[in-house]
Amino acid sequence: MVTYVKQPFQLEDLDKLIARPHAANWSEVGCMKTSTALWDIEGTMTLCPPEKRGPRILIITTKTGKDPYFQATGPILPEWSIANAKTDGTADWIRGGNDPMAPRIILAHYHCFTNKAKSLEVLGLIKWDMVLLDEAHRVKNRNSQWSKNIRKIFRHVPFKRVMTGTGFVNTPDEVWALLNFLDPKKYTAYWKFREYFCLEIEVAGFRKVVGIRPNRKDEFRQLLADIGVRRTKSEVFKDLLDPIETKVFVDLSPTQRRMYNEVVNYLKTLDAEGTPITSPNVISALTRLRQIAVATPVVTGTEVDPKTGKKITHIDLTEPSSKLDAVMEILEGMSWDDDRKDSVVIFSQFAKAVDLMQARLEKAGISYIRMLPRHNELKRAAMVESFQNKEAQVFLCTIDLGGESITLTAAQTQINIDKSWSPGKNMQAAGRIHRPGQKGQAQIIDIHANNTVDNRVQKKLDKSGSWFKMLFGKDDE
Repeated sequence: MVTYVKQPFQLEDLDKLIARPHAANWSEVGCMKTSTALWDIEGTMTLCPPEKRGPRILIITTKTGKDPYFQATGPILPEWSIANAKTDGTADWIRGGNDPMAPRIILAHYHCFTNKAKSLEVLGLIKWDMVLLDEAHRVKNRNSQWSKNIRKIFRHVPFKRVMTGTGFVNTPDEVWALLNFLDPKKYTAYWKFREYFCLEIEVAGFRKVVGIRPNRKDEFRQLLADIGVRRTKSEVFKDLLDPIETKVFVDLSPTQRRMYNEVVNYLKTLDAEGTPITSPNVISALTRLRQIAVATPVVTGTEVDPKTGKKITHIDLTEPSSKLDAVMEILEGMSWDDDRKDSVVIFSQFAKAVDLMQARLEKAGISYIRMLPRHNELKRAAMVESFQNKEAQVFLCTIDLGGESITLTAAQTQINIDKSWSPGKNMQAAGRIHRPGQKGQAQIIDIHANNTVDNRVQKKLDKSGSWFKMLFGKDDE
């Protein structure tokens, strides 16, 4: 069993967190937020115990995010029961049982709070003593079902926590939903918060947040500091080397380039007609550009948009792919034998790109583990353990599914076939290998298609990422 020892920085953070009605942990990925949260639960419930029964704690996280709690709760809170909630309204007890006098933690994933989930009503009826949102950036969209439901049904819970290091990287207004969950009486109106803190411009008739008002920057940073704690990996783990970031540039095949140019011309037409960038047609076309930059497109069908009358083309991805060629060249330079085992993590946004990569690995005889949406929490935990034990060379997954909550430090190399528009998702993904337990220097390799929308993605990421430094960086940055 793993032994957990409170680090000096955790003792400082717990002094600030324990017994506060609402608080946040804004620390970076890999800064021991899970163990800090469990000690916070223990300390808060010791000082503020419920009457006539044991404490009831609800932790909401992602499916892959449950496993760290399953592992850590036993050593840290050995007297506590822990259960895994399901969307059908039932729960499996992982340890202990449904004793009303025993302290207990229920783990639920965010899909348990969609309108169709039976668990929404069941979990909403329980009188919770604390609700903790892990990977809390999942509720930053204030209009999503689970964001609305979570903020509504847990409004009167006495103790609430949020944990995320990437909750508002894209635009500062995204932090409102997290603050509203914590303290709905203080952070009431979204538009009032946005008007006060956010700098906006008008794009195609829409108001768009592009940053934070310069005269409000210090006030906003102080707000976040007052409500929570923040640690960086370089601060906590001084021996953890910064990752090496590398770009590998490739050219599109003639077929890819022809299809790419056709979509670009279509976008020019939409722009000339005044179609806003937020329209479904524009967003769909931009997604197709990103797909075409990954592999060779094949038209699978067309239809006419009933509202605009414009033709919509549906494509699939197939070989050849210059990006996957580059990935295979990188793998060929690595070793996998009794003397040396070079493990690799490969991510893409697109499931079809992962399908093509899987076929390549099978043909080349390269061992791999692929995580899929249908795998339950226990299966995913077993896959991670197998990879960490060097039972396969490649861990293969979409960035949405495997880019957070799990530890893949058996690999020193991560290859991104493509990157997300969201800096937060990319930072989370890099944190799978660049985290405590990494014995070498992590290397993040981005496969970059020349003269494509990949350029625009990187420019947006560079711009969006700067907000995070502005909000949490040192005063002289």
